[in-house]
Amino acid sequence: MSDAGVKKREKRLGRPPKHDKRLPLNLRMRPDLRARLVALAEANGSSITEQIERLVEHAMKDDLSLSAFPPSAETPPPIQDPREEEFEKWKGLLHGYGRHIAGIALILCNAMGIAALESNAWSRDAVRRTRRFGVKQAGSVTHLAEMEKLDEFLRNSTSSGWGCFDDPYVFGQMVDAAKYVLEKIAPEGDPSVLPSPPRGIDPVFAALFMRDFGRNAGDWVLRNLMADKQEELSPFEFYVRACLGDDVLDRLKSRLADNASPRDPAEGSGGAS
Repeated sequence: MSDAGVKKREKRLGRPPKHDKRLPLNLRMRPDLRARLVALAEANGSSITEQIERLVEHAMKDDLSLSAFPPSAETPPPIQDPREEEFEKWKGLLHGYGRHIAGIALILCNAMGIAALESNAWSRDAVRRTRRFGVKQAGSVTHLAEMEKLDEFLRNSTSSGWGCFDDPYVFGQMVDAAKYVLEKIAPEGDPSVLPSPPRGIDPVFAALFMRDFGRNAGDWVLRNLMADKQEELSPFEFYVRACLGDDVLDRLKSRLADNASPRDPAEGSGGAS
């Protein structure tokens, strides 16, 4: 075979290169930023990688309203102080519930969100996703560099569709995060000890009433979410229902039906008529 024939044959071997092939990008970010990215990807029905690609494309377009270029004279200047920007985002929560509950709610959201991301990454189909890693026997040495490499791989291979309501392990880790936060910021003292009841009421009757404020509040909120008619829902409750989804609402409805209604202090007490 002539040299020209050999060159022509070699040229035909192998697949032609794909000029539009996607290239890997190793990206590290803050946990809170990643949580927002996962939520955005889930809302758009895309993977985390696809969402990042869209955001980068969005930011690099030649459109002043969508890009990282300085705003025009007609556009109000952005808030310079990040603390002021953060306050603007959560002002409704602060005004609606006060600074203490708003602070607790934001800490819980952050801690539970990180717990969900971590536990999802390490549990969801983890064996299949880590097939390229060598098998480690119990008691074998695992170096820090190996742990970091595995953790990064697990984080980057997660899916935006993984939530928490379908996995008891993930949900349990979120509960642990919430409990830990609440225990650490709780005031000193025994919460089971009731304060002295107000005057003008039977102390036993008052104790029955006071000890169930927490349970009754939770039950009241959940039962209001289960309103049969849409017009009976407040905008807040309507939004919460949309976030939870039909499966969780059906679960709530079934469990609330199995439980007794909140205790009426007047029941079983001879001190009130």
